[in-house]
Amino acid sequence: MSSMSIGMGLTQLRRYDFAQTGYFYSSIFLISTGLERLLKLILIYDYRLKNNNTFPDNKKLKNFGHNLKDLINKSIQICKDYDLEMETHFFDN
Repeated sequence: MSSMSIGMGLTQLRRYDFAQTGYFYSSIFLISTGLERLLKLILIYDYRLKNNNTFPDNKKLKNFGHNLKDLINKSIQICKDYDLEMETHFFDN
């Protein structure tokens, strides 16, 4: 579902014009929803790797939250934990 939301959001964004502003607002919603889902998938698989291949319970999933900046920072930390290379200059602010 994350890839579908991102893909549909990007399609809506490409259709944007000044006469139909709804495309812009729906695209931003879809892209942010898809990005949140993708980042949560990263957190879920990290949890599985660290907890004997078990999934987090609903309480743990809710604790991940909805703040994209926090989810991005947690994902960046996961990359560092596994010595994965990632360009993070997009998020330097």
